[in-house]
Amino acid sequence: MHKKCLKCSHEADVADDPLAACPKCGAIYTRVEEARLRTTSAAPAKARQSVEIPIPIIRKGAIFLAIFIAGYFAGREHIKYEMRQALVSAFPGLDYSPRTSAPALPPAPTKPAQFITATLISKRWRPSDYTATPSISDAVEFAVTFRNSSDRALRAFDGVLRFEDLLGNEVISAKVEINDPVPARGELKWDGELDFNQFKPEHTKLRNADLQSLRTVLFPRKVLYADGQIDNFAE
Repeated sequence: MHKKCLKCSHEADVADDPLAACPKCGAIYTRVEEARLRTTSAAPAKARQSVEIPIPIIRKGAIFLAIFIAGYFAGREHIKYEMRQALVSAFPGLDYSPRTSAPALPPAPTKPAQFITATLISKRWRPSDYTATPSISDAVEFAVTFRNSSDRALRAFDGVLRFEDLLGNEVISAKVEINDPVPARGELKWDGELDFNQFKPEHTKLRNADLQSLRTVLFPRKVLYADGQIDNFAE
C-alpha cells in the first residue's frame, strides 16, 4: 500500500498494518492521521468562540482609550467637550455630566447699578502648569473694587460683570456672586479669574487688552442689604 507521511511528507510503499510507520521519520501513519483530524475538527469551534466578542464593545473601548489619552495630554476645554460628546455617543446610557460646573449666565439687566460701581484695578495672564498638584489651567486673573455709594450697608449681591472697551463695546461678561459685606459708602476688593479657552475670541480679546483700555460695569441681579431687605433687579 502506498502511503504519504503527514508529518514529513515522505512517500513509501508499506504493509497494510495499523501500526505501520514511516521509514524516514518513524511516525506511525494512523496516529499522525488521528492527531491531524482532532486538530482540524477543533479549529472551527475556536474560531466561532473568537467571533462571539461583541464588536461594539471593542469599538467603544478603543474610543474611550483614545479620548482618555487625548484629554490627559491636552487639558483644553474643547478636548473636554469632545470627550463628553464622544462618550455620550459611544455609551448612550452613561451619565457624564460634570459634578460641578459654572452656573449659567443669567440675562443681564438693562441698566447698570446706580449705587454699586465696579472698577477694574488689575489684570494678568496665568499660564497653565499641569505638573503642579493640583494642576493649574490657563486663566485670566483680575481684581475689581466694588464701591457702595449708598447709605445702606450691603450683605451680599450677585449679577453680571461686563468688561467693556473705552467705547462701551462689550468684550466679555461673567456672572459674579459676592458674599462679602460692603459697608455704606465703603469699598470691597474682589479677586476673580476666567478659565481661558483659546477657541473663544472674547477670551483672547480680554487676555490681550491693556488694563488702561478696559472698564467694568456691574449689572446687579439681587442685592441683600445688611438689614435683611432684598432688591431684585432682574424682575
